Amino acid sequence: MNITVGEKIKLLAGDDFWAGVNNVFTDFEGDLAIKFSSRIGNKTRRGRKAVGYAYRPVDKNKNKYTVTVWPEYKNKRGALLHELAHILTYVKNGTQVKGHGKEFYQNFRELFYLLGELLFDECEFFIANTCFSLNKNYKFFNLCLSASDCNDLKDKDKKFLFKLSAGEEFGYKNKSYKLYKKDPMYYLCKRKNGFGYVKINKFIKVDVYE
Repeated sequence: MNITVGEKIKLLAGDDFWAGVNNVFTDFEGDLAIKFSSRIGNKTRRGRKAVGYAYRPVDKNKNKYTVTVWPEYKNKRGALLHELAHILTYVKNGTQVKGHGKEFYQNFRELFYLLGELLFDECEFFIANTCFSLNKNYKFFNLCLSASDCNDLKDKDKKFLFKLSAGEEFGYKNKSYKLYKKDPMYYLCKRKNGFGYVKINKFIKVDVYE
């Protein structure tokens, strides 16, 4: 596959990463363009702002694929890997499989473990790897990178929220909470001396009270 990378998006990673991308797709036919696109931010998916797209050829005789990423998105590297996994799924498994089915997930994990350390910094890689070890769902990867703070991660006095048990109290953003219920992605927490409940990402690091 012939791959062309836009000058701006190329700055997201070093030459070793892009060489790795070429190695992954080298045995497949077609052309792949990878670039930033500001127009993506104007589109929505299910009420949420789109952050990336993977375009496959409409005409089977024209093997031209495109990956675009919204340049203002906080987790641009995660979006890039996500869209590349879609392209890898198209060329390996065809276009009839589910968009986020088991084939996509397998290819996503393959790319992460092949190229993740070349794309993400040490802290981001650790967060994402933690997600994969806890739950075999690519969505947790996106939740981790978008919600976790690397400075908090390095703070040994803090713990991931998923390490706490129901009923334990903790501090987050200078407020006190009690963990009420563990749901798959977000945990239901009750603010101390407050009314109602809030949902907090399970991969946030929080202050633990002794």
